Amino acid sequence: MIDDEWEARRQRAILAAFQTGRPVFADSDGEMHYADGAKEPLADEVGVPQTPLPGAQAKVTWRARLRRWFGGRP
Repeated sequence: MIDDEWEARRQRAILAAFQTGRPVFADSDGEMHYADGAKEPLADEVGVPQTPLPGAQAKVTWRARLRRWFGGRP
């Protein structure tokens, strides 16, 4: 296994742990499993980056910003 493949599997394991909240490990064959419970294998969609959410766009008028700045009512 080359360094790029190892790094890709490492990143998938980290992302899968964050997405599921469960610890993840890879066996000697490179198959990823959950480290707790019955050590079931990871599903194919777990640990794969999803498309990022678009940024929120707040529409605030300049008058509302001015009131917030000076501590007035919103």
